[in-house]
Amino acid sequence: MAHELSFDANGDAEAFFVKQSAWHREGHLWQESPSFEQAMSVVGYEVGKRDSYTRLLTADGDEYFRKNETSATIWRLDSEVELGTVGPDYQIIQGSTAFRGLEPLVDSGILLLDTGGILRKGADAWLLGRFDTERFGPTLREVYGRENMVPYFLVTVNHTGRKKATMAETTIRVVCANTLGMAERGMNASNSVGVSHKGNAEVKMIDASEKMLAGIIARFETVAEQYRLLRQTILDRQAFEKLVLDAVCPDPKAEKEFKADSPRAELVVERAEAKRGELTRMWTSGAGHTADFSAFEAYNAVAEVLDHDAAGLFPTRGQDGGRVQSLLDGRLGELKAIVLTNLTKHAVKAGK
Repeated sequence: MAHELSFDANGDAEAFFVKQSAWHREGHLWQESPSFEQAMSVVGYEVGKRDSYTRLLTADGDEYFRKNETSATIWRLDSEVELGTVGPDYQIIQGSTAFRGLEPLVDSGILLLDTGGILRKGADAWLLGRFDTERFGPTLREVYGRENMVPYFLVTVNHTGRKKATMAETTIRVVCANTLGMAERGMNASNSVGVSHKGNAEVKMIDASEKMLAGIIARFETVAEQYRLLRQTILDRQAFEKLVLDAVCPDPKAEKEFKADSPRAELVVERAEAKRGELTRMWTSGAGHTADFSAFEAYNAVAEVLDHDAAGLFPTRGQDGGRVQSLLDGRLGELKAIVLTNLTKHAVKAGK
């Protein structure tokens, strides 16, 4: 497994990690979240765009060079490394500009920088932070702080002409090329913004950063209020079966088209019972659960089973990659959303 981190002239990996080192044991390990300027001392290199030329020969065999009108090259300026070939209209988004949108949040202590680094000699760079729940309101501190549910906020830049600069919420702690790829595969229209290297790209990046971060704490507060309501709502077995089990894995014997004499009937029933049994087990005795039979722990049971599926009851195509995709925009994600809606409606009704 290659981490693809870049190294400076002294042989040090151009990356930092706070409190918890990465699997590769490379980079700077800091015990406190750095200031914005400290982080930029590691990831704040600059790039430039240069004309490209094609080597040609005259009829007499003399060499000459002609400027390419359809391409240019991107170079890392401090190391003179060529990073990629781009079109003539390509606009650079410097990391110093892309990351700058986080500076006010870092300076105020709302966002604690956790990791940052440079990959592939400068082709990619990232900065990752986590929102400090102590700076939030009491409801969010109660729910998110206890469950450690606050996502990371990720900013990435790319200088090869192949990817947009991005900002995204992610549950992935980015420490290398592989984890950055995982985070990027989890990006969608609801949790990320991408800025193309066209037009006034750097201004667009700043605007996008401001829009995405505006009101983010208020949104967390709204979600936290929903989770607190679920925590306060106790389910009986009948409600759990109706709101969770019947939504995720209906009892096949209760369906009209079920044929008890079918050759596969017994197997279908066994699989459904195994799924329902595992969901129930996770609700009553899953990791970190207090067996209070709350709607919150019912939802966590579904998330645990569908996200990780240690028992192999909900297979997906493509193994891990297929599971991630299904959780993001496929059937598994749809099931989780249905259960959350069911439980929330029940909790609101029970609270009236």
